[in-house]
Amino acid sequence: MNLEIEAKILGRYIIKENINDIAISRYIQGIEKLGYVQDNALVIKAIETPFLLPYIDAGLALTNKKHLLQKKLLLMFSVLETMPEYSSKFLSRSHSFFYLFVFFWIGTKGVIKALLGTILNKMLGRK
Repeated sequence: MNLEIEAKILGRYIIKENINDIAISRYIQGIEKLGYVQDNALVIKAIETPFLLPYIDAGLALTNKKHLLQKKLLLMFSVLETMPEYSSKFLSRSHSFFYLFVFFWIGTKGVIKALLGTILNKMLGRK
């Protein structure tokens, strides 16, 4: 698997925008240093079909928090959070009372994704 493509996909998944070359470089360095170079079937499937990534991630959050994909996502999250140009994506903002409805809607979607992701992960064969 091409680590540059993997970094772009994971970065876009986390912050909903394209990431720069410095973030990609830091992610690749982290992957190599931590020994996460060897991919498994679920990681490959998530990168090949990015629209499944939220479901696979949510399913793994329920069933296997130490899966390689979870580790790679946490690494990318850490890289992006420490970069000044992306730090605003991780800071809290003030919201009105009505944001509670948005919060509950996002939570409901998260539960649905987790359930679908758990089923999807079993179908794809976790390794």
